[in-house]
Amino acid sequence: MITIEFPTNGTSQIVVYKGSILFLTVARKFYFGSKIKGEFFQEEKKIAIVSIFFSRIKIIFQEFDCCIKVYKNRLFSTNFKIDNDEIKIVENPLYFLHSKFYSKIYWNNQLVGTVEMQKILDFKGVTLKLKFNTTDDKIQYYSIISYLTTCLNINI
Repeated sequence: MITIEFPTNGTSQIVVYKGSILFLTVARKFYFGSKIKGEFFQEEKKIAIVSIFFSRIKIIFQEFDCCIKVYKNRLFSTNFKIDNDEIKIVENPLYFLHSKFYSKIYWNNQLVGTVEMQKILDFKGVTLKLKFNTTDDKIQYYSIISYLTTCLNINI
């Protein structure tokens, strides 16, 4: 299981755990005018830089085996291309009223993951749980990266 933590301790850092092991960190910088820049790190190595201005996502730098491209960005869904595959992230804007899921992740139009909020905001921040229906490491890895890209603008 994947745990994504959005702490409220002022670091603006997103922390991702795979089980109990630190998997990824995302250092966020907030700029005037609704611009957010996220630097993705895995084992202290920078693997990507992503920028969001309002709802427009731009991948500035990436160091992956496959190339990730954002090709559709709508209000509550974002589509990514990973070589010949497609990832679609669907957000639930009415989560607090209809809390079956927080987000869903599709790989080539097949549901591969569901994100649920473990706990609503408390003094430590927000914690999300990502549950996968697949054991394919490539699908999980690129789904996590794509999902975190859409989460940069979650401001706690």
